Amino acid sequence: MILSLSLSLLAGVISWSFAEYALHNWVGHVAKGKNEFSREHLRHHAQKDYFAPTLKKWLLALPVLLATGFFAQFFAGPVWGGVYALGFGLTWLWYEQLHYRLHTIPPRGPLSRFLRHHHFAHHFQNPHKNHGVTSPLWDWVFGSFIAVKGPLIVPRSHAMDWLFDAEGQMKVEYTSDYQLKTYRSQLTIQEQAIL
Repeated sequence: MILSLSLSLLAGVISWSFAEYALHNWVGHVAKGKNEFSREHLRHHAQKDYFAPTLKKWLLALPVLLATGFFAQFFAGPVWGGVYALGFGLTWLWYEQLHYRLHTIPPRGPLSRFLRHHHFAHHFQNPHKNHGVTSPLWDWVFGSFIAVKGPLIVPRSHAMDWLFDAEGQMKVEYTSDYQLKTYRSQLTIQEQAIL
């Protein structure tokens, strides 16, 4: 019984991983602003610190979570279906936290460093690639994975705050992973005179 419950939970986790990729790629990007999720997602790309309001996320996610729970219980029964839906829902909540933290908190180890670099390659190098946030698994499966070699070029206007020290300079520990792209119009008059 414990093994089958664990497998149900794992199936929910893996299903969320696929749903995350599908939502991000096909509903968020391919739709090109034709649905509410896509509009919110494209706004997240366009505005540095924008994340959809929590209420909006819940209103968009609730039908998906309810349908997942209903169908899982219909096909697998109340116990296994409920555990599957729990795995799906908890992984969705973890995804929301992780995605927010990638943008707002500096990396604290090799895995968090990799996940940030993977995700920001999607934001700053090619929005048609690296749709997985919690894992690159489905990017590998669908051929949308790109590995970034060398520093990732980030527009200064969209750079994550954790990249900078108190004086506004890029922290040395991130220079091997990120490089700032500054447009001439963003420079001060003194900086423009130097060029």
